[in-house]
Amino acid sequence: MFNVGRRLNLTELSSYDVLPDEILKNVKVIKMPRISKTFTGITLGKYIFLSKKLEYDGKSLLIAHELVHVRQWHELGVIGFLWKYLSEFFKGLVKEKNWMKAYNKISLEQEAQLIANLWQERKR
Repeated sequence: MFNVGRRLNLTELSSYDVLPDEILKNVKVIKMPRISKTFTGITLGKYIFLSKKLEYDGKSLLIAHELVHVRQWHELGVIGFLWKYLSEFFKGLVKEKNWMKAYNKISLEQEAQLIANLWQERKR
């Protein structure tokens, strides 16, 4: 059978406490070529796609951020997540006329950034 990605190891499972364990244990991290010049990670459901290799030490702010998105996908569902994310992005793009400003105004991104930063502060 075709196996894509890796599950989080025990160190990561015990470190990344930004979502419930029953969701965390099903996450898969997949290494892929560069996504864009700006972004190094993207989450689709329980799959985290990363364009750079990270240590498996449970200390990655990027993985913590993407794990918040895993929780958001789980809570909102596919349609709910995509609707909220894309509608906020396009509304922001119309208003700001700037791609990055629109991205930064997406509430799901703001939540992921906040929770990941708080997680990082707790781990120091």
